[in-house]
Amino acid sequence: MKRFLLIPLLSTYLVGCTTGFWTDASSPNHQYKDYDAMFAESISDQIKAELSGQQPFHAASWREYWIGRCQQVYDSPEMGAQDVQYIIDRRRQAGLPDIPEIDKMAVPSQK
Repeated sequence: MKRFLLIPLLSTYLVGCTTGFWTDASSPNHQYKDYDAMFAESISDQIKAELSGQQPFHAASWREYWIGRCQQVYDSPEMGAQDVQYIIDRRRQAGLPDIPEIDKMAVPSQK
C-alpha cells in the first residue's frame, strides 16, 4: 500500500521540479523571459481602464495609483527609472495627463 502512495507523490514532485520556473525570484532557476511582456500588458490594461473611466485598484484616484505603481517599479531591484519612463511614455501616447511626481522618477532627459 505504501508503494501506491509513494508513486503519485514522487511523480508529482518530479513534475514540479522540471517545469523550469520557480516562483521564488531570488532563485537562480527563476526565469524572467516573459516578465517584460507581462509588465507591458499590465500597464496597457491599466491605461485602458483609466481611459474607460473605471476606478483604479486599491487607490482613490488614477493619479494616486500611478504614483504608487511607479514608486514600486522605481524601487524594485530588477526594474528602475527606465521602466517608469516606459509607463510615462505609454500614458502620454494614450493622451493621459502628465503626473509631475512620476516624472521625477524617470530617466533624466538628455538635452
